[in-house]
Amino acid sequence: MQGMQGMPGGPGGRGGMGGGGSSDAVFDPQFPHKVTGVDCIAYKAPHSLSSSTNVTRSISTIKPHSQHSSENCTICWEPLSKETSAKINACGHKFHQGCIDECLNREPKCPICRLPIGEPQGPCPSGSMTIALSKNTCPGYNDAKAIQIEYDLPIGKQSLYHDAPGQIYVPTYRIAFLPDTDEGRHLLTRLKYAWTCGLLFTVGTSLTTGMTNAIVWTSVHHKTSLWGGPYSFPDPNYVANCNGSLDALYVPDAEICLQRLRKTASTSDDDDDDDDIAEEIAYDAPTSLSSSLAVAGAFTPVQGNSSGECAICLDPLSETSVIIHKCSHMFHRKCIDKCLDRELLCPVCRCTVGEPQGKSPSGSMKIKKLKQQGCPGFECTDTIQIEYHIPPGTQQSYHGNPGIPYRGTVRIAYLPLNNEGNRLLTRLKFAWKHGLVFKIGTSLTTGASNAVSWAGIHHKTKLRGGAYGFPDIRYFTMCHESLDEAGVPNSE
Repeated sequence: MQGMQGMPGGPGGRGGMGGGGSSDAVFDPQFPHKVTGVDCIAYKAPHSLSSSTNVTRSISTIKPHSQHSSENCTICWEPLSKETSAKINACGHKFHQGCIDECLNREPKCPICRLPIGEPQGPCPSGSMTIALSKNTCPGYNDAKAIQIEYDLPIGKQSLYHDAPGQIYVPTYRIAFLPDTDEGRHLLTRLKYAWTCGLLFTVGTSLTTGMTNAIVWTSVHHKTSLWGGPYSFPDPNYVANCNGSLDALYVPDAEICLQRLRKTASTSDDDDDDDDIAEEIAYDAPTSLSSSLAVAGAFTPVQGNSSGECAICLDPLSETSVIIHKCSHMFHRKCIDKCLDRELLCPVCRCTVGEPQGKSPSGSMKIKKLKQQGCPGFECTDTIQIEYHIPPGTQQSYHGNPGIPYRGTVRIAYLPLNNEGNRLLTRLKFAWKHGLVFKIGTSLTTGASNAVSWAGIHHKTKLRGGAYGFPDIRYFTMCHESLDEAGVPNSE
């Protein structure tokens, strides 16, 4: 990128909360996540998941070519040259337009790499979400009050992305609770955003009653009672479990959710958050480190009949042996491939083999400009926002547990939009393209295993305040040092 510059009742006449309008102070500038009144959020389900604006803007149309094409649509396996095709911008995979539209109606993800397309979008029917403070305290949180959430979903017909399109589904009314604490309020902001993306409910068969064509919860955890039973408080693990289920659906952190909710509330339907996206970079993780592009040119086959030995197994070299250009050590290809899957170093002299190559799983890096949002500590009017999307997948041979699934994640980072920020962004883009930003292992914050976590390159995940926010006069030095250690070249 070149230089980015008594508990109340429910809505609809069910009780005292009232369901007609929004609160008078939903976004308190001093306490942005605080519940200060009654907030009613309406959700209108799309006709099809592929028709939402954020999905259509993430796909490019490719006109049919008259000449023969060797590429086939990986859905129907017919040549792409036969009809109009579409390319998913984030990952570059191509399909016939009709084929990909049918797949995206079920879920907005690439059928090949499972990368989410656009913002999260789920199959929830239309309804309303009403939020207010309860008069009751939330067990397990000292004297903290409970936040009450009421979901009201009226009767309707199933859409194309439901199990039985055109059939009637029965209405439902659900109540859920959160503690009115800092972590509870941040979780509420994420749930509000998830609601506006249709991620909290779907239509299917109820696990409790066996009823078909019913509105049921998705995988997002909710506490539906304040006292007693497995779906109530106290539960010290609830907030972490709920945040984990939202992470798996690519719901960003609370600050980004708040930013998107504000934008939705203050702009017209034609105004779209993707307008400010400057660049989107896909990363396709190699099946083995030795097969990555970073290593591909680091060695060549041994020429002629060599009388030497493989420096790993000590058996005579064969026709499939290779030599590392940098140090001239020779190995059987199978032997060196096993070594390089652990680390990209010559097993004899420890020199680096090829360009830097990390162990990040596949995903996308979306770069955009936050207009009129200066970065604290810097004299700039705009800020660079980096959004990383890592979909769930299966660990490769170079990960800690090959063949074991890992959960996806969404991470946000910030840089000042100035010369210093742009130079650092150039290095971060190189690091992303070489799989150096993330790894799979045990999370230091949650203790979860088989989790996607940072690989050691410093990022600021909050714009303001705290150890991971600005201002921080040491940040650029620390980030550049971590990039130096990872082998990332200078921005020039």
